[in-house]
Amino acid sequence: MRLTHQSGFSLVEVMLATLVLSVGLVTIYRPLLSALDAVEYGDARLEMNRLISNQICEWEQIVFQTGRPMTNQKGVLIGSKKAFQYYADIKSIDSNPILQHAKVTMTWEGLGRKKQATRDFYVGGTPVETTA
Repeated sequence: MRLTHQSGFSLVEVMLATLVLSVGLVTIYRPLLSALDAVEYGDARLEMNRLISNQICEWEQIVFQTGRPMTNQKGVLIGSKKAFQYYADIKSIDSNPILQHAKVTMTWEGLGRKKQATRDFYVGGTPVETTA
């Protein structure tokens, strides 16, 4: 006796449905993960800028107090969520030996990948006095 009415899905139909569902989930989650990465990077950049701005103020204060030019610097700045490693490459400007150009490269770990940002600034020169 042969069955003429079968119920359920065939293996091919189940595999095809699984493939469509997998492709759909990847398509949906990829932009979400990219957005999460961008938000994390922006948050880290804000914190990095705050930390390096404070460090730059310290360096400027030391230069103005000692009167000596800066040398290359490296170290770690600890934020509220991350540790940022920095390296400051200091170069004197030929036309003004007191004024120096610094390029600070900051690196940190974010979502399992190493990230990096740079910031340029000038230090030295003569402090400008302001009158109130």
